[in-house]
Parts: sequence; C-alpha cells; structure tokens
Amino acid sequence: MNRMNRIGLLAITVTLLALGQAASADEPPTGPASSVEQSKTMSPEGRQAAREQRREQWQKMSPEERAVKQEEMRKRMEKMSPEQREAMKQKFRERQQNMKPEEREAKREEMRKRMENMTPEQREAMKQRFRDHRRNAVGGAGKS
Repeated sequence: MNRMNRIGLLAITVTLLALGQAASADEPPTGPASSVEQSKTMSPEGRQAAREQRREQWQKMSPEERAVKQEEMRKRMEKMSPEQREAMKQKFRERQQNMKPEEREAKREEMRKRMENMTPEQREAMKQRFRDHRRNAVGGAGKS
C-alpha cells in the first residue's frame, strides 16, 4: 500500500471514529457549545480522552445504530458548503503532514491491530468502504 493510500486510510478512520459522537443530522455544529469549538479550548490530553470516550460509545453501538449514525453524518456532510468541506479536508491533510514519524507509526500500528481484531466480513466491508471513498473522492488524500 503506498503512502497516500495509508494517509487516506487514516483520514477515513478518523472520520469513522468521529461518527460515534452524538450529532444532529439537520445542521452542522455551530456556536461556542459545539464539540468543534470545545475541542479548540481543550488540552491535547483532554481531546484524546474525549476521542477515546466517543470510540467506546461507538464500539458499544449495534450495527444498526452505527448505520443510522453514519447516515446522519453523511447528511450533515452533504449540507456543508464546499468551503466547509474543503476546510475539513485541509485540516486532515495538515494533521497528517505535521504528524511526527513516531505518531504516524503508532497510528498505523493501531489500525493494524484494529484490522486484526475484525472478522473477515468486517475487514472486507471496511476495505470496500475505503475503495468506494477513494473512487468517489475528488482530489482527496486517498486518490492515487
């Protein structure tokens, strides 16, 4: 797997993990009470703890609940303006580019472990989502 595909994989993984947070499908988060604004004022440790909490909530969900959350997130993404979508993509790109080599390797190892713990069906479904995402991405990180 080349470097760009791995970066795309990581960006998709981060997005999928973010789906676990409670969000309304009707409108993107706004105002100082939004999780985006709150995360800006958090310490790195606080952000990591919040991320872990969302990940745990996501893991506890049934496949049906996850599908509902994914659909809500998809609807929210569709309602974003092109500028907002591009800003989000740019944030992921910058995060990847500014990541230290040891952090990047730790993320890769975490992904490897997660993939190893999946059933063959889950693994194949994840790979298919990645393929679909790369196919549908316009100039995204996963395009080769």
